[in-house]
Amino acid sequence: MLRLSFIVPFYNVEPYIEECIRSLYNQDIPREEYEVICVDDCSPDGSRAIVERLQKEYESLRLISLPENRRQGGARNEGVRQARGRYIWFVDSDDYIQPNVLSILLNLLDSCNLDILHFSTVTIGHVVSAPNSKCYSVDEVCSGCDLFFNPNLLWWSNHVVVWQRIHRREFLLQNQIWFAEHVVDEDDDYSFKVYACAKRAMHINRAVYVYRPNPTSTTHQVITPYFVNCELAKVKRFVYLFKELPKIDGRFDSAIREYLIDALSEINSHLKLFGKPIRRQIRIALTLRDLCVLVNVTSLRRVVVLLKHLYFN
Repeated sequence: MLRLSFIVPFYNVEPYIEECIRSLYNQDIPREEYEVICVDDCSPDGSRAIVERLQKEYESLRLISLPENRRQGGARNEGVRQARGRYIWFVDSDDYIQPNVLSILLNLLDSCNLDILHFSTVTIGHVVSAPNSKCYSVDEVCSGCDLFFNPNLLWWSNHVVVWQRIHRREFLLQNQIWFAEHVVDEDDDYSFKVYACAKRAMHINRAVYVYRPNPTSTTHQVITPYFVNCELAKVKRFVYLFKELPKIDGRFDSAIREYLIDALSEINSHLKLFGKPIRRQIRIALTLRDLCVLVNVTSLRRVVVLLKHLYFN
């Protein structure tokens, strides 16, 4: 078995994907110990041609082509299914990683028998702040729940991203943790499940991943009916998590409540952008039970406003 599988979905990233792939091979372990899986999510630009050219240079660079666009979640799922590495690292194709970091990361994963290893990041164009000395050190292993609710790692309350950690592949498969497909914002509920299920987790205060703010990425797209439908679908997924995750750790109760309150507020503000004919096109199968949970978790007022936007106004 290989030590690691990088999974890199790509769609319309022609200016960035070569730098991303080359960074994955500019490392300090033998290339035969890991693989890079690039998943073509029906990209219409020249990204695929770049990957095919780089395959001639890197023997372990694999190319998977999806017959239909499944968004990042579907592309990542397919990569996990075909991966041969013990560990999985999801890397966005418009980002890259620092050179010569794999040795320390993989040695930590192996020696500490980790389900997930979380690390710091750098954002292009931002000043790098000094490390927080209160964060978990490299010799402290904890549960995923304790890492998630560590008061010194408040990143989770703002944006939960999957490329900021490495996962043990068998851990993902045993717990049946998969991304939602054909949607945007698939990272959030996925990450909640990962941390709820992880028995052995760790954070290291080393910035090994470089995030590039990309104005054409899905996280910066214009609000459309499709986008709002994806937000509503995510709310439905979090309603399910609200029923399940507090059974694992009671702290998830308040975390999911906070998340759903913010999500409903954002959805209601987005719905105001559309006229009645467009709002009527926005539908998601929220059952009566789902709505009852939302009333309990958020408020009757927020749910009534949502229903008025969708069905009555």
